[in-house]
Amino acid sequence: MSSYQHFRETASRQKKRQNASPTQVNGISGIPFETTPEERFRLTVDVERVCEQETKDGAPCYFLACRDAEGMTFSVVVWDSQWSRIQGQVEKGSKLAIDVRVPKEGYSAFTMA
Repeated sequence: MSSYQHFRETASRQKKRQNASPTQVNGISGIPFETTPEERFRLTVDVERVCEQETKDGAPCYFLACRDAEGMTFSVVVWDSQWSRIQGQVEKGSKLAIDVRVPKEGYSAFTMA
């Protein structure tokens, strides 16, 4: 197989994975280490806190402090354009089924998918 064919097959597999539905996991420890920020995972979390902040350009964004079924705590950033999808479901102490992407390099918060 030529390197070009290998590249095309790898790109095709990655595209199929990106378009696939989210993978259900019990907690963030169920997300494989080699996962890329393009892949989506669905889990149910307890929302412990919601903090509104501003992006560098002044737009609002929301950070959810979450606890998964395994007791791990982590943050999920929800951009203003996504907020309307979950706004009525999110408050301190609520359970939320959410699709997330792993943090991009240099960041610590997961992103709502």
